[in-house]
Amino acid sequence: MTMANGFILPEGKMTPNTLFVGGIDMKVEENEIRDFFARFGAVKEVKIITYRGGICKGYGFVYFSEDVDIQTIAEQQVTFKGKKLKLGPAIMKERSSRSVQSPLMGPSQWVGPSPCVYCTCCPPNLVTPSMLSGSSQYLQPYSYPSFPGLMIPQMPMNYNQTPYPYPDAAEIKAHARALRYQNGNTRTAAHKPEDFTISTQIIGKKIAKVKIAAVDRDRIEDMKLEAVQANNVELVKEILGVIHEMIVRDHNAAELSHILQQPHFQSLLEVHDIVASKSYSPPPRKTGTETTVNNALLQPDAVRIIGIHKKAGVPLGVTFRVERDNIVIARILCGGMIDRQGLLHVGDIIKEVNGQEVGNKPTELQEILKNCSGEITIKILPSYTDSAIPPQVYVKPHFDYNPATDNLIPCREAGLAFKRNDILQIVNREDLNWWQACHMMGGATGLIPSQFLEEKRKAFVPKDLNRTDFDSHELQIYEEVACLPPFQRRTLIMIGAQGVGRRSLKKRLLMLHPERYGTTIPFTSRRPRGNELNAQTYHFVTRMEMEMEIKLGCFLEHGEYDGNLYGTKISSVHEVMNTGRTCILDVHPQTLKLLRTAEFMPYVVFIAAPEFETLKTMHKAVVDAGITTKQLTDVDLKKRLDESARIEQTYRHYFDLSIVNDNLDTTFETLQETLDKLFTEPQWVPVSWVY
Repeated sequence: MTMANGFILPEGKMTPNTLFVGGIDMKVEENEIRDFFARFGAVKEVKIITYRGGICKGYGFVYFSEDVDIQTIAEQQVTFKGKKLKLGPAIMKERSSRSVQSPLMGPSQWVGPSPCVYCTCCPPNLVTPSMLSGSSQYLQPYSYPSFPGLMIPQMPMNYNQTPYPYPDAAEIKAHARALRYQNGNTRTAAHKPEDFTISTQIIGKKIAKVKIAAVDRDRIEDMKLEAVQANNVELVKEILGVIHEMIVRDHNAAELSHILQQPHFQSLLEVHDIVASKSYSPPPRKTGTETTVNNALLQPDAVRIIGIHKKAGVPLGVTFRVERDNIVIARILCGGMIDRQGLLHVGDIIKEVNGQEVGNKPTELQEILKNCSGEITIKILPSYTDSAIPPQVYVKPHFDYNPATDNLIPCREAGLAFKRNDILQIVNREDLNWWQACHMMGGATGLIPSQFLEEKRKAFVPKDLNRTDFDSHELQIYEEVACLPPFQRRTLIMIGAQGVGRRSLKKRLLMLHPERYGTTIPFTSRRPRGNELNAQTYHFVTRMEMEMEIKLGCFLEHGEYDGNLYGTKISSVHEVMNTGRTCILDVHPQTLKLLRTAEFMPYVVFIAAPEFETLKTMHKAVVDAGITTKQLTDVDLKKRLDESARIEQTYRHYFDLSIVNDNLDTTFETLQETLDKLFTEPQWVPVSWVY
């Protein structure tokens, strides 16, 4: 039966109220199809047929919930998003089951597939089944220029496979040139059938033919599958170059060029070449002697010849080591050229480069690779080890690093420089001494010293250094962090030497933003003075009560001055946090170890003292303004500078922000701008706060 638009209906049962839709763009959603065909009737369901990866096959079906004239709709010229759709009724055709005779196992039943829907746009002999989607019962309804899938049943082991004889690259290019000549001849009125030989060979043929042969039942081995070639990406580039001049004159060449340049098609070829270039043969069996192992490794089927592409001036991202007089790949930098191509692995033995033996001298190999560009052929003995999945680990270093000044790094060019408090992603920690990392803000992967190596370096401390604090021996190398969305910190801690302006900054924040910030009221054992009221400037308690609560651990910090006890209670901090405000604390630096937890989530600001002359000028201005009457000598000011430097040296791994207070107004503006960003920008916090 032939429709008015020339489409031939195959034999089968027509599915009522179901419309076949071909020529669908890959980016079209089912909801868009539903809305478009709602003009013809109420749409019950839209099904776009896809591959397993979710890529659209280019056709689908529209199911109407009411009686509609499918043939009338199919005969219309419908264009959707600039593409002409191929419409037709959906035909349900039953496929009978069949059986094959197995020379090993005897007759075995083949279960026929589910009922398949064919389209009415093409003759039955053009319908090509596509079984790439195991969850779909539909077959590809018309001859789209795409590769048909092949589902090979499970075979008894030790069967021999005869690969299908693919046309080689020279043959394909010869057909393409012949096709270009025919199209360039103006006297040719129509295309001949043989002009499309290249298309039928690429598109219409099966991937392989499996030939079942009788084998010895006592010896069973795995069936070996081999790819015909592993350079299809380059082959497609050559084909595109051959048919480039035909695109304007021949729509078939234009359509073929469009298909071959599609991103999903290019990705498919790249994945195929990567898989085809790998060796899936089992590794040689190890024996008791080293000689036997070496002989097994040198078997012809164990050697692989691979091709990589090297761009001039771009490093390969690989280092080597000498092992048993062989050059072995020591490490592959994640994200580098070798890692992206995925053809070499750690442990592979390099035997030849472009037909030249490399011996056992890495310097000679480096010179060979340095002078090479473009396609490089490498002969290797594979290690048969899979690369580890890069972990999602982020760290914040507490030291500066420059690989150019590091005498221990294996390759200075492969090193990654960073500054204190940068965010690094650790992508490989297999090496005990050298990790692979990259900056969170982007960039290439490089080598950085591991925690173990850097701890050994920093463990040798000069004896003349004055280390009086109990926690100064701690080695802060890397801190694992996690990224959180913007949020309000529970506490704001200001650290600094005496007289650097911490309390002045604290008072300004409390005065300008009382709804956002609060502070605690300290406890003391001294008696009230004059008009002092309880719970205004201090909580007045007895010395016995305060000593008892200190023993119970109720105080965050405490001390004694002029025979009286002073301290800040932990419960006072919680009272401020429970009101939804950030509690500002002005505490001793040693208290940071107790506060830097998920319970308090502090933002630590270090107020550093300025240079001596600036500090002297600022102190004189305060005295002249009558804010203080205490005169400080040059010795006192230098002590403040030394104290500020000591605090920074000992506790800087806790600091989130460091500000030099050389001008109180400027320092406050910087502090306020930074605190406002906490409500709008993501924050990197210790991973212990999250997990």
